[in-house]
Amino acid sequence: MTIINNILTSGFAFDEGEDLLRFRFKMLNIMLLISMSAMLIFALLNDLGFNQLGDIHARSNYFAAFICLLAFFWLRQSKRDYKRVAMVTIFATMISFTSALLFVPNDEFRLVWFLLAVIVAHLVVGRGFGIFIVALSILIIFGSNHLFNINFSGLTLTTFVMSLLISSLLLNSYSEKITSYQIELLRQNEELKKLANRDDLTGIMSRRYFLDMANSYFSTSLRNKRAISMLMLDIDHFKQINDRYGHPVGDRMLVLFAEQISKLLRKSDIFGRLGGEEFGIVLFETDIDGAQVLAEKIRQAIERLRYQLEGESVKMTTSIGVSEKIDEDSHFEKLMVRSDRALYQSKRSGRNCISVAQLWATRDVEL
Repeated sequence: MTIINNILTSGFAFDEGEDLLRFRFKMLNIMLLISMSAMLIFALLNDLGFNQLGDIHARSNYFAAFICLLAFFWLRQSKRDYKRVAMVTIFATMISFTSALLFVPNDEFRLVWFLLAVIVAHLVVGRGFGIFIVALSILIIFGSNHLFNINFSGLTLTTFVMSLLISSLLLNSYSEKITSYQIELLRQNEELKKLANRDDLTGIMSRRYFLDMANSYFSTSLRNKRAISMLMLDIDHFKQINDRYGHPVGDRMLVLFAEQISKLLRKSDIFGRLGGEEFGIVLFETDIDGAQVLAEKIRQAIERLRYQLEGESVKMTTSIGVSEKIDEDSHFEKLMVRSDRALYQSKRSGRNCISVAQLWATRDVEL
């Protein structure tokens, strides 16, 4: 099954939001494989004398099968090429279908092949190209009947054209519905991701999303040899605030804390709630000096912050630990451990202050 799936998906992995694209890849690969096989079989049988189609149609089948083979390998190069590959494939099969229409008069059902092209065009490429193939098929059929006198009756032509038009209308409705479902599914998935990636209370990054982004930033900094720093922050005496004023006030203080800090950050900075009253900030392309400057701005802003509660002004302060990536850091966890130890040092130093991590803070830690 793995080999078959690899063939039908052209070896690509598809994301959650690419279900429709995966379906189209499978449809296109199935058409390519079936078309190549059928055209080669018909041509070979003709050459072996078992099924006389005529040399012209046999050569047309060989040519179309060769184009489909090239398209099969072309499709494996890039996801973005699938529409172009689909168009080339359908045009190649139309060559074979037109050849059958002109040179295989004994096949009374040869018009049906054009219906296959219409179906695949709608499902794999889209409505616009599907309508174009309907119009092209009608033009080829009527033109061939008029110019080459292939002797289809008016009733046969009318019936088949009506079947093409009705099929096109049905496929248009189906394609639009599938596309709308896909768009709605993507929208809902985005909403779910936002909910999963955001802290319910403060609206900033959740711990899981923060760590994912931080690891990504850290890997980039390693590859590009760029500076990266981290701040660990904690609201001082937060338990006392909760005990004295209640959890609703404590929650409001957390929100105000996050809002105030967010105003001081760049768009490239990542800011998340790690749990309880503990927060983290990762600063890309920022050295330890720049991180300390920001930490002091945050400390002063939080110190000035007041929450008015029934005539009483509730204030808070924050302790901050600061660290910068060093040569010994092979992954983000070491930077985070060092920031956490610096935060602990700030608390031991009386709170409402900033401590910078020392090099030894990570060297004795195995992660």
